[in-house]
Amino acid sequence: MCALYCPLGANIRTGSQACAPCHAEKFASQIRTSMARAATRAAESEQLKSHPKLAANFGAYGYELLTANGKAALSVSDGSHTTTKDLLWAVGDGRFGQTYLYRDHSGFYESQLSFYTRENGLATTTGHMDPRTLGAAAGGLTTSVMIRQCFGCHFTASTTEDQFRPDDAIPGLGCEACHGPGLQHVVLNTTQRDEAPGGDQLVMNPAKLSPADSVDFCDACHRTTADAQLQELVKGGVNNVRLQPYRLQKSKCWDTGDARITCMACHDPSSE
Repeated sequence: MCALYCPLGANIRTGSQACAPCHAEKFASQIRTSMARAATRAAESEQLKSHPKLAANFGAYGYELLTANGKAALSVSDGSHTTTKDLLWAVGDGRFGQTYLYRDHSGFYESQLSFYTRENGLATTTGHMDPRTLGAAAGGLTTSVMIRQCFGCHFTASTTEDQFRPDDAIPGLGCEACHGPGLQHVVLNTTQRDEAPGGDQLVMNPAKLSPADSVDFCDACHRTTADAQLQELVKGGVNNVRLQPYRLQKSKCWDTGDARITCMACHDPSSE
């Protein structure tokens, strides 16, 4: 159901800019949202550009994150040896924090340290354990499932025709992340509208979903009750605060039958 992974071919996507002529107000507000800024190239991160030299010490390891000349590089030293990783992506809009991804022949790694806005510096990435090796001190190797989920919820169209194509992904969540590939919709509504009405049926409109399906739609990235149970987050108050659909489904209002109780009753994804 969820269009976040854009299962159809990449050649029928248009990019969000194609939506602007007919949906100017929505487009203008959407590109300013946290969802639109859910990922960016690390070297283009506003947080890193405004903090071009970050340093920290955690346990036996010293860290330095340098951003200059179109590159962002993380160096980690144990006092005898140093490893340096070129950071590819910054994940998170930076309002609260930002985590970084790098890649080698084994796959994608999530940085051991993240930038936290409140601390105005680096600290251990949420969920990471104390590292025991220099390599682990730089970051942890993600599983294929984890990285597809990460890209699926922070990038647009990272998976097409059921194939994970991270090199083709568009950083941030654009219109087609939730509405699906838009080429047919755009063509029909701009060149053949009078002859063939019905272009709205060619894209996904989450606003038309039933309350339960609507929350399930948001669950794809904001975590389901099953996710919370699987990760044992149901035990921990503050640990599941960010799992909005789970918290909504556990609220006193959820079982009242009120059709207005959905994520979108209060939150418009195309604005903030």
